[in-house]
Amino acid sequence: MKKPRIPTPTLPAPSGGAALFWASVLLLAGLLLLRTNETRNTLATTASHSLAIDGSQPANSLEGNFVSVTGWLTSPGTLGDDPFLRAGDYVFLERRVEMYAWVEQEPSTILFFNEPESRYRLAWTSTPQYASEFAVPAGHENPLLFIAPLTLMADEVYVGRYALEPARLVWPDRYTLPLNAENVIAGNYLVMPEFIYLGTGTPEAPHLGDVRISYGVVYENVLATVLGKLGNGRVHPYFAGEAGLYHLLEGEREQALAQLQQADQLWRWLFRGGGVLSIWGSLLLLVAPMRQLLTFLPLLGRLSSRVLGLLALLPALVLGINTGFLTGFAHNFWAAVLLGLMLVAAMIVAWKRWRGSR
Repeated sequence: MKKPRIPTPTLPAPSGGAALFWASVLLLAGLLLLRTNETRNTLATTASHSLAIDGSQPANSLEGNFVSVTGWLTSPGTLGDDPFLRAGDYVFLERRVEMYAWVEQEPSTILFFNEPESRYRLAWTSTPQYASEFAVPAGHENPLLFIAPLTLMADEVYVGRYALEPARLVWPDRYTLPLNAENVIAGNYLVMPEFIYLGTGTPEAPHLGDVRISYGVVYENVLATVLGKLGNGRVHPYFAGEAGLYHLLEGEREQALAQLQQADQLWRWLFRGGGVLSIWGSLLLLVAPMRQLLTFLPLLGRLSSRVLGLLALLPALVLGINTGFLTGFAHNFWAAVLLGLMLVAAMIVAWKRWRGSR
């Protein structure tokens, strides 16, 4: 006996007017994302204009300028987390807390027809939810997380001879602190290299409500570069327009700029991906009426919606990869006018077809 086929949930197709509206919005949003991505000032570009200073030397003549100071990262004090972690040579300390708790998975296409109870599982999470926040509270009650995450930073921090403002800094990536009997205060918990374990279970077989604590730190006595504005023997946040730049990075100036460049590349590809998806979504909304037109052609009329969807992806990818194409349009008045007329004509044709089909 065959199992009954479960239908796949589908969204109703938008009407002609709605499809035209949303296609226009998505197209403009995608073009704007790609254009902004091409022309925006990046952190690495801004940082490259800073004046380099040796942190061990005075630089009174550069007061008020945007600078990059390289020197040893130091602090007169130490940081610890009583009652768990002994004080050590850290300038930044981050306590990370996770609890073994019930988590709710969002329904997807695969789980859409499953029973609500099947969406729950026990897992480590840093944000355990109250049962009242679940679709099915019964049987999924989480204990209260009795240890909160914590961030500590030294009151005084220096790069070379120059003092910083710790609370306003963009700190570098934290190192995961290896834990052992020397840096952990003895207590009623299990000490592992990766975390401190509290609870009735074990790391291999945790129980509901068990907690594990780990630490991320920024060590002192390392070579670092800070970017900011020099003033009164201190380095303050630097503002270029509305954007601020006050970053502390490990290594010499060249290494710091390379780290910013890497972060900028990530954001560049995220913007580019968002633009491509937005333009593709716009073209997909226009695929349906195009498919009706293609039914009059013997060969093209056999193309499925899936094939047309893939074909719609090609121009979106071209625009996403070759963003210089958009820059050319932006700087060429007549090319921009031509593109605008083409879009208006396409919208008028689509609107007339929609009106005629009613």
